[in-house]
Amino acid sequence: LVWVAQNLVLIASVFLRLKLYVDVWQLTEKRVYVGCFLGLVITGYLLLAWSIVRSRGLHWLIVRNLVATFVLFFALQFPNVAGVVARYNVARWQREPSRSLDLDNLVTLGPSAWPALVELAGDQRNPSMSARAASRVSSIAARESELHKKRDWRSWQIRRDAGVKRVLAHAAQ
Repeated sequence: LVWVAQNLVLIASVFLRLKLYVDVWQLTEKRVYVGCFLGLVITGYLLLAWSIVRSRGLHWLIVRNLVATFVLFFALQFPNVAGVVARYNVARWQREPSRSLDLDNLVTLGPSAWPALVELAGDQRNPSMSARAASRVSSIAARESELHKKRDWRSWQIRRDAGVKRVLAHAAQ
């Protein structure tokens, strides 16, 4: 049990390092997934401790860990991680404009993150950043207008199309 506690302290230090990376740089999808993985590792160690205390067998432990892994993978299908990351980074920058904000990263996060970029383009508190964001929104809108002509009903996705719609609406203004 001491070994399990030691590993939980180690995992806590990794969480702290992850938080420091987010504080210094930005939140990224990979950092979100690393946090989820660390949560899964903690769950595994807690199940191991429970197995030791309650004298459960290896079969019990393996099945519970498989269920925990399945639950995590199943649950990660649903949240809009790219959108959450983009909104978090933009909101953090809006609170503290002295921090850096990687607009190119917002663009590469894809259509579900583009509404945050559109919000940034409309934010007039920092005209320089707003102009840079508007430039990126315009280039995305031009590219998406061309791609829209080649798509049919089979390419429809609710998150993707909502993001593209916001970009095209902003570019039309």
